[in-house]
Amino acid sequence: MFTSQRIKKTPNNVFSKKIVLPSLFFLTTFLYLNLLNCNLIHKSNTPEKGKFEIINIEQVQMPINNLLKNGFFNEWLSGSRVPSGFLPPFSKYSYVLKKSRGTSGYDVVQKWNQSGDSADVNTCFRVTLYDLVPNKKYKLSISATLLKGPKVEVGLWVSDTTGIKQYKVPLLTISGEENKKSNWETEFTVESKDANYILAVYAPENLPQIIWHQWVLTEE
Repeated sequence: MFTSQRIKKTPNNVFSKKIVLPSLFFLTTFLYLNLLNCNLIHKSNTPEKGKFEIINIEQVQMPINNLLKNGFFNEWLSGSRVPSGFLPPFSKYSYVLKKSRGTSGYDVVQKWNQSGDSADVNTCFRVTLYDLVPNKKYKLSISATLLKGPKVEVGLWVSDTTGIKQYKVPLLTISGEENKKSNWETEFTVESKDANYILAVYAPENLPQIIWHQWVLTEE
């Protein structure tokens, strides 16, 4: 005899659930872990409360109010012997050469053929100072490299209706270690408001050589 048995059919949706549910579980877990990881990365870049971070701030260089309009030697017209605003020396005593600083103007190289040019300021490399106020203190700062000594001197002459004469000569002496860029400073006052003053450089002895990087005149 054959015994009939009912075979229980498994619905298709049950089979699907066995596949879909684990897939959804793993997908949900994957998304959660990625979201958690992103939050951790974001938080790691955010400073915690109560902590200080050091921020590097570049120092801002303040502009210098230079009373010498071209004291940084930024302008030097083509064909001119000296930077704009300055007067050339007498070639019997010295001469100047233009040395480019790239994008920041020029250096002035000065070499002497003969010393003793302080007897006449018109033989010197020089610049005229206008409208200086009597009894006001001024500071002259010079950046230079002495190539060959022993020294170069900077003097101050006064020019008025009576002519040109020495006022403070020397005013500043450039000396010291050769081939080293250095700075020299001095302070001075003037007496007359009806006169112009002339800054000039000269060689009291030997045949020095120098590179002028900048001349800065400021009010104190």
